[in-house]
Amino acid sequence: MNTFLSDFTDAQTKTIQLLRKCISLLEEGMSVNTITQLILAEAQNYGFTGWVRPPLVQIRNVEKNTTTLQKGSHLQIHLQPATSTAFGSSGTTLSFKQDEAPIVAKAKELCKAICIYANSRKCIGELFVFARSWSNNHRGQLTNDQNIGHICLPPSSLTKYGWPKSVRLVTAFRRNQVQWYNPRPTLGIYAIHPFITINNEQAGFAEMVAIDEDNRHVLGRENVEDIGTF
Repeated sequence: MNTFLSDFTDAQTKTIQLLRKCISLLEEGMSVNTITQLILAEAQNYGFTGWVRPPLVQIRNVEKNTTTLQKGSHLQIHLQPATSTAFGSSGTTLSFKQDEAPIVAKAKELCKAICIYANSRKCIGELFVFARSWSNNHRGQLTNDQNIGHICLPPSSLTKYGWPKSVRLVTAFRRNQVQWYNPRPTLGIYAIHPFITINNEQAGFAEMVAIDEDNRHVLGRENVEDIGTF
């Protein structure tokens, strides 16, 4: 893993910086398409050359008669931009121009809890069981229990053709996903991106964790307390 850990660390650090920059440029009245185009334009300034998946941008408003960014909107952003050797995975949910909503705080806690729980003595399936139990214990549920994370692979015989979009195909296999029936040990680099739903509200955060026999690192973060902050 050490051969490509530095590449993923660099990509994740830049992804967090990109997301932080885009958040600082948000303005009231922006649409999903406007925010997406802003992200795509800014990504070039950070050396990214492609995307594992297009930027995920969703705006949820209390006032259902508008789809643009308003004070109090819950804005969800998840980015997976790529360089020629690695990619990042960083995401957030914002309470736009308001104090952090309870659902946002819970989603941040969930992502942090999974990152802390993960270690080499756990199998992948245990991360899923933990995430679902945590959500249930906090009177919620995983929004999509088929999509809470996946392994991160560098360009290789499996992914070099069509990189970085080829990563989407490889991570679709059950053995590469954070799911119930995955007995593989938690070793390697993983994108963790659970969404939680409570009382018809949903939110999610995304981080990247590297795990070897002795250590766990949240890539792009100085310590676990920084998880979910931008």
